Amino acid sequence: MIVRVSLKKGSKLVFTGNVLKVYSIGDEKGKKLAIETADKVTSFKFNDIKKLEIEKGV
Repeated sequence: MIVRVSLKKGSKLVFTGNVLKVYSIGDEKGKKLAIETADKVTSFKFNDIKKLEIEKGV
């Protein structure tokens, strides 16, 4: 699975290969998008995301 995240501040991140899950998490500060890879979980505030692309592998 390939996940591309474009942030409103201009940064672009690409997660490739070992993406296990993409899901929403909530805490006292609001909802976030979480991307889980084999070695860590990275999260982003939904308000900070400009564009999200998820490409499933075969």
